[in-house]
Amino acid sequence: MWSAARMPSGMCRVMCLMCRTPGKGRSRIWTGVLLSMCQRRSATEQEATMGLNRAVLLAALVVACARVLSAAEYVVDQNHPRSSDTGQGTPDAPLKTISAGVAKLKPGDTLTVKAGTYAELVRVSSGGEEGKPVVVRAAPGERVVIAGPDDARVGITWSGVGYLRIEGFEVRGTPGNGRHTGISADDGRHIEISHCVVVGTRISLNNHADSVVKRCVQTGSSGNGITLTRARNCVVEECEVFGNFADGIVVAWQSDGCKVLRNYVHNNWNDNHPDGLQVYRGVTNFLVEGNLFFNNGQGFMLEETDGGVFRNNIICGTHHSGMILGHQNSHNWTVEQNTFAFTAYQALSYSGKKTVVRNNIILAGGDNKVVRKAGEEMCAAERNFFWAPSGTRPVCDVPPDAETRSKWGDPKFVSAPVLGRKAVFYIDIWQHPEVRDKNTVNRLYLGGRPLTDSFKIGDHIEVNFDGVVRTVSAATEEYVEFQPPLEKMHKYPWEVVVNWGEKREFVWDLRLAPDSPARRMGTGGQDAGSSVDMRAYMRGDFDGDGKRDLPQIADEGGRTGR
Repeated sequence: MWSAARMPSGMCRVMCLMCRTPGKGRSRIWTGVLLSMCQRRSATEQEATMGLNRAVLLAALVVACARVLSAAEYVVDQNHPRSSDTGQGTPDAPLKTISAGVAKLKPGDTLTVKAGTYAELVRVSSGGEEGKPVVVRAAPGERVVIAGPDDARVGITWSGVGYLRIEGFEVRGTPGNGRHTGISADDGRHIEISHCVVVGTRISLNNHADSVVKRCVQTGSSGNGITLTRARNCVVEECEVFGNFADGIVVAWQSDGCKVLRNYVHNNWNDNHPDGLQVYRGVTNFLVEGNLFFNNGQGFMLEETDGGVFRNNIICGTHHSGMILGHQNSHNWTVEQNTFAFTAYQALSYSGKKTVVRNNIILAGGDNKVVRKAGEEMCAAERNFFWAPSGTRPVCDVPPDAETRSKWGDPKFVSAPVLGRKAVFYIDIWQHPEVRDKNTVNRLYLGGRPLTDSFKIGDHIEVNFDGVVRTVSAATEEYVEFQPPLEKMHKYPWEVVVNWGEKREFVWDLRLAPDSPARRMGTGGQDAGSSVDMRAYMRGDFDGDGKRDLPQIADEGGRTGR
């Protein structure tokens, strides 16, 4: 490598000229460095090797200078006294709107937005290039909100751009207002959305490739939370998605090669299709791994899919079914190393061809269905650990030889509600339609009668997986009463109850206790079930380092979940 003193004089003049070239808003970082190098050049060393080495060095420095000089950083600060959309976009003369800032961006540029609330629909019209992405970001450590009146069209969008990064924004909408865009776009490639908070609206990518939504928090949409349609090799990773009126995450419409990895998806059971994850319309080569689906209407519902892996996930606390490989058109799925627990109805249902079920822990739903075959072809299964209430005849549609390689019993979780006559109790309006209108905020008519076999005065129960400790004050064959009461009843009779018995602290941890019979029973001697740490995920810690990986929602965000 050339030293500072050995740079030939001709090269010094070339590089100094390059770095002195004016460029509005461009970095001058190389100017001082190269001038200093040239001034230190010794006349006695002008006979240094020229030839190929000089050409290589010159080319490398030209490229380095070009990259630095082509990357600008613009600043938006609507609260600055000198802010103006006709300004230069410097810290001393910032731009006033985000829209004015994105209009200036070229490959490699960064737009940094300072604290404030911006009532804008930000349209990014140009992206970056490979190795030179365009970055639109909130200033680190500052709260930047994109929001507006109920009738305003606000959010972030783009179309036909690539190599774009959106970082750190808070986007707010009003549920039910179709004008709010959230963060949504058509046609993109190599897009990264990270560390954003989206409240009352959605994140939606249509016709995107090689893009990722990572470490975002989304809640309160009147529709779905995060949606990928016609996506290719896109990822939703380490996000928290909760409190939506429809599904948490949706992947649909000819999407291929997509992944849903290490997310916390919960409290999506309001209305419409209340699934933690919904997949449909020609999805292929799909991977779902390392997620926690908790307190959803259903954990995972899918149809019209071909080729998928569902691995090392927890589906816990559903108001209906756990996982449905449905409509006899979900084929070539492998379901392995998962834990299905405390589902109101069937834990796992399959109906397609070539389904493999192995190394899972599967607790019977409240309807005593463990694994249900809803199509013509029997699955392949082995090394699963099943539980069903004693004295019952549960539905478990696996091959007879698969049961000989599986186990039945209490899996012995680290911390979970009591496994008794049922794991979870629900309002059974099918067998007892007369109870539909009899339930109140402190009296629930549940299935699994007589309830006196499962509840006693003084037991501590959890209703709707809300974390509130309630104490049973009366138990009859038909109903249980408790205090404190619910704030309100759901508009449908979807209330569910689990019994923690004497425990006064509800700590969910479905990893295996040291003496669990499910340890080392899987293929290759591995443990059955999922290794996901529920408490860590609930804190927003996905990598297990004890630190929150997600941005916080401001107090006025009104978190509806854990």
